[in-house]
Amino acid sequence: MKTKNKVFILVCVLLFLSISFNIFVVKKGLEVEKQRQALLKERVLLKAQVIQFKKTLEEYRIYKFKAIALKDKYPNFDRIADIVYKKSMEYGFKPELILALIKVESGFDQYAISSAGAYGLMQINYNVWKEHFKIDPDKLFDIEYNIDLGLKILKYYYDKSGGDMDKALFRYNNGYLYKNKAYVKKVVSTYSKFEKSTI
Repeated sequence: MKTKNKVFILVCVLLFLSISFNIFVVKKGLEVEKQRQALLKERVLLKAQVIQFKKTLEEYRIYKFKAIALKDKYPNFDRIADIVYKKSMEYGFKPELILALIKVESGFDQYAISSAGAYGLMQINYNVWKEHFKIDPDKLFDIEYNIDLGLKILKYYYDKSGGDMDKALFRYNNGYLYKNKAYVKKVVSTYSKFEKSTI
């Protein structure tokens, strides 16, 4: 009888150990599976990040290529772009729009002079604005001075036009006398190209 009890107890102990071991194995198996799933998700995430990084790197290379090309075509383009960005923020205009304005007005020629007596990058008409802004004629070809003057003039017309940029651009080129409607379209079209290239 005692032997039977001992055998029974031993069987129960073994059964308990077996069940406990199986539970332990199942738990461990679930933990391992959970870790595997987490690693798979991390792998997918890392793969997506690598793809995004490659895309960003390619965009940077294209941007750098364009910058070099522009620098070759327009020697002072880097400095012009830096000043345009800084000054545009000061006056509350989009820098791409101001770049477009310069492109149309002077083709990024720092020393451009028009037959109407307009000077520099933003084609400042000295005779029209010399008193209003107390212009220093010796600084008209200075990049920063010229851009700042151009933005002052644009802001003047923008405020006079009640915040209508099309009217402000029209008046920037035409004042209140002429009717060169194609000018605004040209600036807006150039602006769109600059805007797309910086998205």
